[in-house]
Amino acid sequence: MITELLIKAYQTLHLESNKINGVFEIRLPIESTVPVYAGLEMPNDLIRFSFLILEQFKALFNPSQSEGFEVKISDELDQFGFYKVSVVLSESSYYEIFLVLSSDLLEVLSSADTDQKAFEMFINRMDHWRDFLKLSRSRSLSFEEEIGLFGELTILEKLITRNPSLDVLSTWKGPLGKSHDFIRPNLSLEIKTSLFKKKSLLSISSEFQLDGKNLYLGHVVIDDSFDSPKNKSIPDLIEDIEKKLTEDSFSLFRGLVISAGYKIEESEKYRNRKYSTSSIEFYEVTEDFPKITQKNINPKICEVRYKINVGGIVNYAVSLDKLIERMTGAEIGT
Repeated sequence: MITELLIKAYQTLHLESNKINGVFEIRLPIESTVPVYAGLEMPNDLIRFSFLILEQFKALFNPSQSEGFEVKISDELDQFGFYKVSVVLSESSYYEIFLVLSSDLLEVLSSADTDQKAFEMFINRMDHWRDFLKLSRSRSLSFEEEIGLFGELTILEKLITRNPSLDVLSTWKGPLGKSHDFIRPNLSLEIKTSLFKKKSLLSISSEFQLDGKNLYLGHVVIDDSFDSPKNKSIPDLIEDIEKKLTEDSFSLFRGLVISAGYKIEESEKYRNRKYSTSSIEFYEVTEDFPKITQKNINPKICEVRYKINVGGIVNYAVSLDKLIERMTGAEIGT
């Protein structure tokens, strides 16, 4: 797992640098079309990652600086004919989100089967992060985004309770705008959150949202109509999860929460908006599940939005225990 490899590499570099000035690097054992390295810059104690590119690809990359990080390119070819592209943390306050950014970008590099494709995907993803970090300071969560985050955190808390590891935490892809909210190899989970008064309908926001194999749909119903000591706010959920995390997982979780658009420094703004969890249901999205996907509509139709009547999908329900077992790899009862 890339995140775990990064964290271990940074820990090793901290120990080996011995506070001596300079840049220290270690190659990451990642299956990629290009060599990839984790790095530490001393005495500023700033982390980085780097990868090597052939001269023919240099024109694809431009040195640049964005909120929290900087892209650097070596001026000269090394003895083996490579340039080095480095993505460097520029402000220590961005450490948590840089950890998420690094994991995400390295995942992109490792997912392509050719250098050209890997670099094009990397640059597109880098543009996403630049835009996000530029807008994040001025933008707050909408109400729909807030309850959506509440639902995802509710499910994450249950997964973490079963298995508080980096591996499980790294399945949470909702904050990164990926195809589904939780993704494991050969298994995905999409979460929908509804207020109790609208619990009978599930809103699907695109023709891609229920597309894919081994996909499950989670429905979290929350209620804000009555006060109870058991009601929780988003800050409450975040604090509950943080108590269950390992030291290595804590920074990654903080970075993911920030990537979801939640500002840690504004937690008190959300403190008084509390919800009770009325129900949690899961459904297996089989071939005959009622859905609209790209392959069953005219290709000229796009940006599809529709609703599913919950009463019509009860036959596709799976148990909470079964779903958690599949998502965490931990057998219930162990």
